[in-house]
Amino acid sequence: MHLNTVVLVVFLSMLLNGCADSHDGFNLDRDSELNVHAEYAPSHPWIGKCAKFELPMVYLTNLPPGFEHAETMRIGRMMSRADEANYLRSLPDGKDLVITPVPPGTTFEVTAVFTYVYEGFSRMFNSNFEVAVLKDNHGQVSTEVLSSLKPCS
Repeated sequence: MHLNTVVLVVFLSMLLNGCADSHDGFNLDRDSELNVHAEYAPSHPWIGKCAKFELPMVYLTNLPPGFEHAETMRIGRMMSRADEANYLRSLPDGKDLVITPVPPGTTFEVTAVFTYVYEGFSRMFNSNFEVAVLKDNHGQVSTEVLSSLKPCS
């Protein structure tokens, strides 16, 4: 039984080593970004609804290239929990982020919902996820992952 385990480990090591050589220069982050696109939902239960956040939030602007997917970069502003913002700024790509606190009591209208859809090889490593386009009661437009929204009471 022990010999079978050793043979299996050696076989898998050779297989993985062979795969690594054939994908020399493969950049999963870059290739994943090339194989993802946004699909807008023409009708979604959240569109037109009021949303709020239970935790303090911030707006992130001056997003560096590669920091977020193309559609969020096009919109230009995303939201983050306030307690995560300094961590994001400490990342190599995040040093120029502009962090603006969301005023307490701010409410948001969901104006659109899109899904980031992965294709090809990157689909094996990423899950599709929904993103809300939000407009706050001060006119600011931003994006946030749909699952983090809470309905207004």
